[in-house]
Amino acid sequence: MQGGEGLPVTPTHLSTVKLQHGPINLRQLFQQLIQKIDALDANPALLAASGFDDQVYRSLVMALQPKVFLKEYVAETDGLAAQRISALSAFERYVEEYLLSPLSLTEMEIMLGISARALQYACLKRHGCSPMTYIRNRKLDYAYQQLLHRQGSTKLADLAAELYFSSQSRFTRYFRERFGIKPSELLAGPGNLSDLMPEMR
Repeated sequence: MQGGEGLPVTPTHLSTVKLQHGPINLRQLFQQLIQKIDALDANPALLAASGFDDQVYRSLVMALQPKVFLKEYVAETDGLAAQRISALSAFERYVEEYLLSPLSLTEMEIMLGISARALQYACLKRHGCSPMTYIRNRKLDYAYQQLLHRQGSTKLADLAAELYFSSQSRFTRYFRERFGIKPSELLAGPGNLSDLMPEMR
């Protein structure tokens, strides 16, 4: 096997890549990327529309240059903490305003003037998840309310499309993971299902 400029690759040229950096599990991130490829049947147009390239670039940088993302854990100041809180508040407002739109992290960073690192760590600290997972959870919360109050009058395929999930099956899987029931069960269930609504995470 050859490396750059045709040089042979020897063990001395190789280095291990850690898959766990603080709260960030890179193995899980890469598994999610593979699952997205499978879910979209490797369709380039659908992958591009879902922001797949953006997620791949971020994951690779996090794997190869973790200090770029993790240095705020080494020396955190009150000023940086305040900036992250402000950035997260702006991010949350933006998500709520454009919840029914396709949301891209790169687009939000540009629109809000938020750095990727500030947004990533502020979201992890407050919500315990990545920004994209937060967006997905908010969309699922919206879907729960829609199904709860419009039982029998909502088509799941239309709701999944309205929230820009790649497919109804993927929407159903995420919904069940978050709430413990299928959206179809909520849609067809009795009115007292509202008593079973779990606490939003």
